Amino acid sequence: MNDFTEEIINVLYPDPTPQPDESRMDFVQRRVLASNRRDVEREELKDQIKRADDAFDPLISELRELGRAKREIEEQMRLLVAYGREFVRPEPYRLAPLAEAAGMSISGVRGMYGSSDIQRVANAIGRSDRKNETKPNADPKIVPEKGLDIYGRFAPAWPLYPEMEVVKPSRPQGASELPSPP
Repeated sequence: MNDFTEEIINVLYPDPTPQPDESRMDFVQRRVLASNRRDVEREELKDQIKRADDAFDPLISELRELGRAKREIEEQMRLLVAYGREFVRPEPYRLAPLAEAAGMSISGVRGMYGSSDIQRVANAIGRSDRKNETKPNADPKIVPEKGLDIYGRFAPAWPLYPEMEVVKPSRPQGASELPSPP
């Protein structure tokens, strides 16, 4: 492990500083947790370096991982906001509390989700939205075209089973053409 990689680990998981009104035991516990997280990260990077070719870059690798985590969190936020606005009965959540909780503006929350997100929530909870415009897909035998999920986004391919019908996802109205995979 070189100094460059150690510095990246220390940037990501620095030693905590004591907080006012924090007990010594709590502070020591936070330091131990940070140290343990650095050890785990160090081992993960060592494994990646062993498996990778000479061109492995730990900084780029960490940024990719953080970008993936960020996209997952943003997706979860979109789905929860769609649920709160479109599925909670009898009245939807108001925009202001959702915006405050998400750390966004009201207009940002208002435009945060689209029809594909509403469809995903309907499928996940098994019921239609408050306006009864979006109903859950009831046919579990339908699977998406290889490489795309049922919402038209890129997804890992999985084995197709003979009894399942393969369908090409339809884009919601106004959706732009999907980019081609790299």
